Amino acid sequence: MNKENQMETIEATKTTFRILQVLIDNREPLGVTELASRTDIHKSTVYKHLYTLRKLGYVEKKNSKYRPSIRFVDFSHHVTEHETMIQPIESLIDDLADTVNETAGLVIERNNVAVDVYVTRSQPERDTASHNRRFLHCSAAGKALLSEWSPDAVKQYVTSEELPAITNQTLTEHQTLLDEISRVRDHGFAFDRQEQYQGVNSVATSVTHPDFSAAVYVSGKPDELSGKRFKDIIPGTLQSTARKVESSFA
Repeated sequence: MNKENQMETIEATKTTFRILQVLIDNREPLGVTELASRTDIHKSTVYKHLYTLRKLGYVEKKNSKYRPSIRFVDFSHHVTEHETMIQPIESLIDDLADTVNETAGLVIERNNVAVDVYVTRSQPERDTASHNRRFLHCSAAGKALLSEWSPDAVKQYVTSEELPAITNQTLTEHQTLLDEISRVRDHGFAFDRQEQYQGVNSVATSVTHPDFSAAVYVSGKPDELSGKRFKDIIPGTLQSTARKVESSFA
């Protein structure tokens, strides 16, 4: 067995990042009580971690509520500067967003997490959640990533990982999710009907790259992403963009 796999993880670090993930995923600042409820961590523990993060400059406090600080913007800039894959695809994702008049993005898979590396909106002022990150099972982009795995690898992930119900639409039943991924593998695109964000539908397709798993997606409000546009028109546009993205990697 790999020696690294035998090492114990640091629980305090995991707790800090659980709190940060909730703060980052929420649009509005959150209080200690709400954070404790969402993370299932005792209030006093949440407060200690928030206090430490404030002292380090990673969290800001206003009116007894907390939000991530602007330092994360600097982190993002430094990381994206090293992701040379981003530059050639930005214009392609921008064109996709303009064509479908919705939010569009590209995600990659890192350690069983779907991470946005580029997101753009055709209408920045719209109050629509855009990011497909964290869990693979509850977003169109995540399902598209899973469809590129072998059936055995997907089954291992589904049966061994925690699959939380982010909304009341999230698929968490093992066989239902396995059947869904099989369908995505057969048809080439994945759907998410308010499974990760309430009030947001998404459609995605995978992108082939020799070094990593990736997917492009489109997200929007359910009343705009529905019917034939959602099931046929946008998937076709997405797959065309995916092929262009793959060509840009060549």
